Amino acid sequence: MKSSALSLAQKEIWLDQVVGAPSSSYNCGGYVEIVGPLDVDLFSRAISMAVEKHDCLRIRLIERFGQDFPEFLVEDSCGPYIDYLDFSDKPDADGVALAWMELQFCRSFDMYGAALFHYCLIRVGKERHFWFRRYHHLIIDGWGMAIVAGSVGAAYTGLLRGGLENTAAPSFIESLVFDAEYLASVAFVRDEAHWRAKYATMPKSFCAARDLSAVGSYPLPSAVVRSVIRRKSLDILSKRLGDASSLHAVLIALSIYIARTSGGDDFVIGLPALNRPNAKMREIAGLFVGTAPVRFQVNTDWTVGELRSYIKKTLRENYRYQRYPLSQIVKTAGVMAQDRRGFFDVAVSFVKQAHNLDFGGLRCRSVALHGACKRTPLTLFISEFDSESDVGLDFIYNSAFFSAAEVENASIRFQEIFDFLVSADDCTVVREINILPNAERQQLLVEWNRTHASYPS
Repeated sequence: MKSSALSLAQKEIWLDQVVGAPSSSYNCGGYVEIVGPLDVDLFSRAISMAVEKHDCLRIRLIERFGQDFPEFLVEDSCGPYIDYLDFSDKPDADGVALAWMELQFCRSFDMYGAALFHYCLIRVGKERHFWFRRYHHLIIDGWGMAIVAGSVGAAYTGLLRGGLENTAAPSFIESLVFDAEYLASVAFVRDEAHWRAKYATMPKSFCAARDLSAVGSYPLPSAVVRSVIRRKSLDILSKRLGDASSLHAVLIALSIYIARTSGGDDFVIGLPALNRPNAKMREIAGLFVGTAPVRFQVNTDWTVGELRSYIKKTLRENYRYQRYPLSQIVKTAGVMAQDRRGFFDVAVSFVKQAHNLDFGGLRCRSVALHGACKRTPLTLFISEFDSESDVGLDFIYNSAFFSAAEVENASIRFQEIFDFLVSADDCTVVREINILPNAERQQLLVEWNRTHASYPS
C-alpha cells in the first residue's frame, strides 16, 4: 500500500501539534442528540458505510525517521467503527453521558497507526441517544464533519427504507494534486508577496497574560462560556447587511468590541479559510480549512454603514490570498523576531451544517464540544447546525489571559452590541454605540457614584 505525504493544511496542524506534548488542542466534534426509535444495528451499519465512503476517516499516520513530517496510508474498511454505551438506567443519564463525553473529548489520540476518530452511541433514555463524535483535526475540518454526518444520515435513512446502495464520494487522496499545483503556481508567489507587505510591521497585542508563568507552557488550560445568537436577530441583521453570513455579522460586532474595549484601531483576527475553491472540492470530506490572519484597521469615528462596507471589502481582498499557509506567513513576516506569541489574540471558528440532519425522520440536535487546551487567548466558536434554531456562540478562553468572570462579561457585552446592531441606523457612529448592558451601566453610573455619607455632628 503506497503512502502519501501530508497536505499543506495537514502540515499546518502537525507543526502546531508538535510544538509541545501531544494534547487535545486539535480535537474537534461534539455530539448529536437523536430522539425517537433509533435502530442501533442499522445505525452501526450506516457508520460503516460512511467510513467506507470517505477515505479521510481511514487515514493512519506513519512515522518517517529523519523526515520533518509523517506520511499516511488509507486503510481498507474493516469496522465496526462505533462503540455503544447505555446510561439510561442512571438517575441523571444526560449528566452522566455529558460528563463521559467531555472526559473523552479531552483525551489525546495515539497519532501513529491508530484511527484518528472515535464514535460512540450512548443511550440516555427509552428513545433518546447521543452520537458522540471526536476527530483529530488533522483528518477533517468542520465542513468535512458536516459532509460525514450527512452521509451517515442518508445511509441510515436508506437502510431503514430498504435501500443498501452506498454512493461513491470524491477522494481526499485525489485532492492532494491541488497542493502541488498551487505550490508551482504564480499565485503562490503572488500570495507570498502580499503577506510580506501586509505584515512588514505588526500591530501591538491587546491581550496581556495574567499568569506569565503559564504562557510559555504547552498545553495551556482553557475553558468555555456558552452563549447564543438569537435566530430572529441574526436573520434581521443578515438581511440588513445584504444577506451576510453569521460569520460576517459576528465580525462586525467583534470589531466594534475590540476597538471600543482595547482602545486599539489596528488588530488581527484569525479567520477560517475554507480552501475549497470549486464545487467538487466542497463535496470532499477531509482537512482543507486553514487560518488566515486578517488585519483590521478600524476607525471608531466611522459609521456602522462604513464599518460594514470596510469589513466586507477586507474579507473580499483577503479571500484571494487565503491559500498561503499560516506557518509560511509566520516565516515571511518574522513574527517571532518581533517578540509576538503569534499573529492574533482572537480567532473565530465557524462550523455550519449545510442541511438539516435526517435519520429516518427522527428529531436531531447537534452540539459542539471543545478540547481543554487552546493556545489562542480567545476563540469565538460559531456553530450553525440548522436554518431555524439559534446559533451557538462559544467563547473559548485561555485561563492564562482571562478569568471566567471577564469572559462572562465579554459575552454579555458582545450580545448587547449584536442586539444594538439589529436596530441601529447605518449612520450611527461606532464610538457612540453603547456596549454596556443595563446592569453594568447601572453599577458604573449609579451604584459606584453614591458618594453621600452621614458624618457625625
